Amino acid sequence: MDITQLDLSEADYQTLHLCHPSTGLELVDEEDDTPVLIQLYSADSDTYRAAVRKFGNKKLNEKKNRKQSIEELEESSASLLATATHGWSGLKIGENELAFNFANAKKLYRDFPWIREQVEDFINDRSNFLKSA
Repeated sequence: MDITQLDLSEADYQTLHLCHPSTGLELVDEEDDTPVLIQLYSADSDTYRAAVRKFGNKKLNEKKNRKQSIEELEESSASLLATATHGWSGLKIGENELAFNFANAKKLYRDFPWIREQVEDFINDRSNFLKSA
């Protein structure tokens, strides 16, 4: 078997259909009944792995005895997930459509743990990014 067929480092982004944290039902935009979608790259993507390396190298270069707070860990996690995000549609904060950019993605993942969990699960499930045999 040619294992390069399973290389996800340059795989296209795939789409997560965001689900309600309690019911598990897909969320839809109430105005036009379209699904709430987040486009994501695999955790194996070159971009995501480079961000992980950068974060890891930074931590290695900090003082040995410095402990990281939970808030710092959450911030780092949100930054890594924002790096893996290509875009979204149907996300609103109140009445306003949430514009896609790195800062908003980071804030979204930091402020909404249930979204962060779905995104983490999605990017770490390689079957979401591999083409069917």
